[in-house]
Amino acid sequence: MRKDLSFLWMPSLFLTHGTPLLALEKNSYTSFLKEYMKGMEKLAAIVILSAHWESEDQISREA
Repeated sequence: MRKDLSFLWMPSLFLTHGTPLLALEKNSYTSFLKEYMKGMEKLAAIVILSAHWESEDQISREA
């Protein structure tokens, strides 16, 4: 059995939704994100969770 489980881990980052204007502003938050992403490899996946989704249908998609 393989004991090294490091292949299962991916970098993760929690982002608050805040305000849509955060994407347009230049401040310490956006500067941090820009610098953080410079050190990241190409993304393999993006997971988005929201408590604000309203729908009668459940949707799931895979890339």
